[in-house]
Amino acid sequence: MFESGHFRSAFQQRNRAMVDRSDLVICCVERDEGGAYKTVRYAQKTNKKVMNIAYRAEMQERLDRVFDDNNDNKTQS
Repeated sequence: MFESGHFRSAFQQRNRAMVDRSDLVICCVERDEGGAYKTVRYAQKTNKKVMNIAYRAEMQERLDRVFDDNNDNKTQS
């Protein structure tokens, strides 16, 4: 399954093997560097569906605050 070579390349080979066997890649990547980022780029280049959940919690918190603020304003009117 994995080619022999430098031990550091084993991580990249493992990640690519996981992508190759997947229909959907779910990740949590916040930076545009590093192994996870490279794996996501590989998934995109091989036309895999990619769902990055890194910012979903932050976005949900922002939306919750907006809705809470709107509801507060309506009750004050």
